[in-house]
Parts: sequence; C-alpha cells; structure tokens
Amino acid sequence: SLWSGQRFYIAALLFLNLFINFMHRINLSVAAPAIAREFSWDAGKMGLLFSSYQWTYCLLLLFWGWMSDRIGTRWVNGLSVTIWSTAGILTGVATGFGSMLATRLALGGAEAASFPTSGKVVRQWFPANERGLATAIFNAGTFAGPAISAPLIAWLLLKEGWRVSFMITGSVGYIWVLLWLTFFRKPSECSWLPEAERNYILAQTDSQSTASPPKGTLFRLMGRKTMWGLFLVQGCCAYTMLLFLFWLPSYLVQSRHMSLVKASWFTSVPYIVAVILGVLIGKLSDSVLTHEAIKQGKRRNLLIVFILMSGVVLLTNMVANEYVLLLLVSIALSCIS
Repeated sequence: SLWSGQRFYIAALLFLNLFINFMHRINLSVAAPAIAREFSWDAGKMGLLFSSYQWTYCLLLLFWGWMSDRIGTRWVNGLSVTIWSTAGILTGVATGFGSMLATRLALGGAEAASFPTSGKVVRQWFPANERGLATAIFNAGTFAGPAISAPLIAWLLLKEGWRVSFMITGSVGYIWVLLWLTFFRKPSECSWLPEAERNYILAQTDSQSTASPPKGTLFRLMGRKTMWGLFLVQGCCAYTMLLFLFWLPSYLVQSRHMSLVKASWFTSVPYIVAVILGVLIGKLSDSVLTHEAIKQGKRRNLLIVFILMSGVVLLTNMVANEYVLLLLVSIALSCIS
C-alpha cells in the first residue's frame, strides 16, 4: 500500500514542494491590496506583476524538464527551490516596480521546475496502478498551500506588514531543500527503503533506466495527438486555477467588500475542499480503472466530466449571496484539482 509503504515519504516531500510553491504564489495575491496602496499602483500594474510570473515560468518549463532527464530530479529540485526561496525573500525588500518585477521573474522561472520533476519522480517511484493517487497527493499541495497560508499570511500582514510576510514564507523553502537532499535518491540507490519494497518498485516501474532520451524527442512528442490533448487540458486548467490564485483575494476585498481577514478565509475554504476531494478523486481514478484501461488512456473520461463541472465558475457573477459564491468557487476548484 502506498499509504503504509516508505514511498509515502516521497509523495509527502512532493506534496510539500508544491505546498511551498503555491504558498509563494498566494502571498502576492493576499498582499496585493496593501502593496497597491503603498506604491499607488492601479489594477493594471498589479496585473503585470501577476502575469510576469508566468512569462519566465512558461519559458523555463521545458528547460527544467530537459535538465531533470539529464542530471536528475534530486539536484534540479535542490537548485530550483533554493532560487525561488531567495526570490521570495527579496520580494520583501523590493523598493519599486522594477525590483519587484525582477523578483517575480526569478520566482516564476525557478518554480517552473516543480511539476516536471514531480511527474518524473512519480514515474520512478510509483507503479502505474498508484500514479493517480500519487499525483493527487502532490497536486493537493497546490491547493493546501493557498488553503493554509492565505489566513496565516493575512494575519502576518496585519501584524508585521507585507514585507515580513514575504521574508518568512521565503525562508521555509530552505528547510525543504535540506530534507530533500538528505532523503531523496532513486529507488535503486535509496538506503532507507526496505528491500522488499525496493524490489516491488523496481519491478513495477522503469526507474532503473539510465538511457538518455534520443535526439529529436521534443519534435516527436509535439507530433503526437496525446501531447496536444494534454497541452490543451493543462492550459485550460491552469488558466482557471491561476484566475482564482491571483485574483480571488483582491476580488473579495474590492468587489465583494470583505475585510482582509474574511477574504482570506473565503479564499482558504475552497482550497481545503479541493485538497480533500482531489485526493479522493485521484484514488477513485485508480480504483475504477483496470490496468488495461489505464494503458489505453481511459482516465480521460473522468477528466472530461470534471472539467465540464468546473464550468460552474461562470455563475459567480450571477449570485449575490457570498455563501453561494463560496460553494461555486469550491466546486470549480475541486473539479480542476
């Protein structure tokens, strides 16, 4: 069982990676009203700051994936998390638009490593019939990060100011790097893994493969319909996810006229719901599909259902009741997860 095996600790480390990653992303969202007031920036300038994160993120995704295949996920994660943690701390000392833009570009570029490396680690460490759950566990970090940190950041911001909140959240990543470099190895090289579990993993995965990808891999991948299907799905899901992540706290404060603390809780609850339902749906995906169905790509049927259900987000501007709004956002985020 994944839950009782030692490989669960690898899933937990991936969860924490994405947790800290998205804690950094929600930090600016929660602090946005205070930062905009201090620097007298309008929504256009704040929009540029939010978007700039994605510029380097998109640019470096392929680079980090390529690096993971060549030098391994252990060193790529250690390097990328160190860079993004430093960028997070430096956001707290930014003195103007230019310096804050630079920290956002560095943050986005470094945090682009998390999803490619996590996907590769799941394939190395978890058999095919566990990958839905393993993926759901690390993906839960993308929702648990905002869920837990949104109210904490709001509290920090009110007590100590937005600069201190960036410095504290930025420093957490260094602890993760220490844990990762201490405990993570490939299954065949991992000394703390029991022999029986190591043999089970090696027999069920391709983690022993040492062959480098052949030349032209990128172009072969881009020629596959499946790759374009994944590209479209991830693009749509990421857009919806980032819409909530970057703008939900500001929307609740400015358009729904909530206090910062109340808005942080209204941001937190949908993410908590998404964590729970996301893991359960991942387990469901593994349970209802046979090994042959997984190999044939039948996960897409569940994917279609949940993406269609996430469309309830379109109803948010049609409701006045804030608790109905909370329900709609919770459903949309859970389905995206």
